[in-house]
Amino acid sequence: MSDSQTVDPLVRALMPVVLHQMANATQLLAGLEAVLSLDGGDALFGDRADDLARTSLEVEDLGWVMAVLGSAVGADLLLARRQPRGLEILLPLVGKALRRADRPAPSLPKVLPQLAPAALDGWQTPWAVASVLLAAGEDAHTDPPSWELARAQEGWRLTVARGETVMARAPSVLERLPGARAEEAAEHLHLILPADWLLAP
Repeated sequence: MSDSQTVDPLVRALMPVVLHQMANATQLLAGLEAVLSLDGGDALFGDRADDLARTSLEVEDLGWVMAVLGSAVGADLLLARRQPRGLEILLPLVGKALRRADRPAPSLPKVLPQLAPAALDGWQTPWAVASVLLAAGEDAHTDPPSWELARAQEGWRLTVARGETVMARAPSVLERLPGARAEEAAEHLHLILPADWLLAP
């Protein structure tokens, strides 16, 4: 990486969160392995089957997140892998990253739109939404950042407060989103995504 290049802000913010969650999953698996070595461990292990299933899903989700982050810095790690639950997986990690930085985390709706399978290379849409939400959170100081991702006449509209970080990062986000555009208002930035990039919940 040259001196003129900088690490993607989302990658920088999320890597500690991802590593922490991977460490927790590894610790849980090590505990399950220890259970198997005990007398009567087979029965105890069977009682922990739900923990194993939950950890398996979490590790799979974290693997997808790492592929998105790797793709954001230039590696084709996602390949043909698509994850409809991408926003559901990625956006809570943004909240955790903001809390680690002593910033207020955004509130997330109970149900988020799903990622459409044909949207670009599969990583740009969730990366862009998460990047804009991270920037909005970094602009917020005491109150959680207000934001909305809603279906609109022109497609999908991501709305955040027009803060210094949001406005500074918006051009680099748009560079990776051919087909998207930004609309500036007095107090908000609207990122307009094509209608077929997301699926209504």
